[in-house]
Amino acid sequence: MDAYERERQDLVTTLRAAGPDAPTLCAGWRTRHLAAHLLLRLHHPVQLAAAVLPGSADADTRTSDLAATATEPEQYQRLLDRFAAPAAPLNPMGWGGNRLHLVEYVVHHEDVRRATGQPANRDLPQPMQEELWRQLRTFARLTQARAETGVVLVVPGGPRAVVRRGRRSIAVSGMPVELALYLTGRTAHADVQVIATKPRPRALHRR
Repeated sequence: MDAYERERQDLVTTLRAAGPDAPTLCAGWRTRHLAAHLLLRLHHPVQLAAAVLPGSADADTRTSDLAATATEPEQYQRLLDRFAAPAAPLNPMGWGGNRLHLVEYVVHHEDVRRATGQPANRDLPQPMQEELWRQLRTFARLTQARAETGVVLVVPGGPRAVVRRGRRSIAVSGMPVELALYLTGRTAHADVQVIATKPRPRALHRR
């Protein structure tokens, strides 16, 4: 089983146990809103794409409307059943694999776990840690493209990656799940160390 599918199953289990009105780390969202977002993203990407058209309901409105249909436990469980179902064969979101889904599911899983007081550290299988690290290197190059300093990601006792170069840089050290939280703006909940590195000397210009 691919890492993202395993994480999706575990995320559904956590959402089921939490119920429809549990808190999340996503501002203004309860678990039913997060479940609605996940369902729309995976199974109805065309609806979300259409949300940018003039006169169409935006993505937040669509999410809120769907969440409003899942306030009761039975409704909420049916919504999760829909999210847990395989994507339709012609749905391009079903083809994205770990590259498209793994970081998304890991981060949203932690949005529920940490907001509901579950232990921060999860003992993920080593192959999943390695796959998450591979996806984070690409993800970080996109999210940190406009950072004011260089950025180096470091897994303690493990690999490191320069995701943005700069004369002045910061090193962000933590396990892959914590780095995922940091890179998605959940810095207050990410167990990482951020260390400023020494500036690189300027290159000498030869005449």
